[in-house]
Amino acid sequence: SFLDNIEDLMYESDKPMLSTTITPKMLDKLSHRQLETVSASQTANQLLSGLLPDVSDFMTNIAIQETVLGKDRSEVSYSPFQIDPIRYQDVQERGRTGDAGERTSFVNEFLRNQGYGEDFDILNLPLDEIREPLIGALITRLSLGNIEEEIPKDLEGQADYWKRNWNTIIGEGTRKKFKKNIKYLNRIL
Repeated sequence: SFLDNIEDLMYESDKPMLSTTITPKMLDKLSHRQLETVSASQTANQLLSGLLPDVSDFMTNIAIQETVLGKDRSEVSYSPFQIDPIRYQDVQERGRTGDAGERTSFVNEFLRNQGYGEDFDILNLPLDEIREPLIGALITRLSLGNIEEEIPKDLEGQADYWKRNWNTIIGEGTRKKFKKNIKYLNRIL
């Protein structure tokens, strides 16, 4: 059962905004999909730790803002991180060469070894497959890896970064709502 493998979900970042250690309190308050989302964020960052800095806390914050950690689902965007078709197309285009290509190859090898099939290619998926938390987290990490600007550690900086680079200036989300949602979930967990 899911709870038998709880150690596989354990992880702790050096300076978490939201503690990413799966705690008994989280087990009581979060759904299976929400726990999967936290774990997927951590897995994506651990996998790419030799190639990219750990931003699992920020990715968790994205998922909190976009979908309440995977609780809300959209028909327009995909995964708990709300990857839209344009963002996925950007990952596809950039992920074929250079450093981004190296990261993509690493992700593909990992997923092939996890049983996704010997021909699995994260750059060639039907959009519905991106709904899975782990696939969405890996695409999110690849996408964030394409942005040269460093992700801030503080909540105020992350709200600004999220608005500029994820939600975009024309998106409906606000910095204020981002901070409010993160603080709320931190308080209940």
